[in-house]
Amino acid sequence: MTEQQTSSEQVIDWAVALDNAGGDEALLLDLVGPFVEEAQERLSQIHQALKTQDYVLLNRAAHTLKSLLRTFGASSTMLVAQQLEDHFVKLAEDRRAIEKGTKDPGDITPARIAATFADAPRMVADFEPQVQRVIAAVKAHQGP
Repeated sequence: MTEQQTSSEQVIDWAVALDNAGGDEALLLDLVGPFVEEAQERLSQIHQALKTQDYVLLNRAAHTLKSLLRTFGASSTMLVAQQLEDHFVKLAEDRRAIEKGTKDPGDITPARIAATFADAPRMVADFEPQVQRVIAAVKAHQGP
């Protein structure tokens, strides 16, 4: 077994990925390109959300990335995405409630936003290399 295969197996559960593709290896390979493109786009959105303190975008991008990771059986990285999503979920839910008129806009203060974003750069810095390893493993599985 090569080092690349060992590394790939550590970040991806290929049996789960194949099961998620209905047992169709060709379909699984067809999903690689869209997965890579979408994962990179979501990471870009997460970075943009950090810059603008857009907790709704960050929550949504982490949620979408979590679902993408689930497709390829990347459970440990998926759990980190879940933690990132959960970190921003309450603010995002409150924003939606404010937009619906069921919550007071004063519930989301600049101090609350700043406190929520205080750990976010570290969380993203820990998360992104994991996503990049999944992307590399998926690409390696696809082959040349």
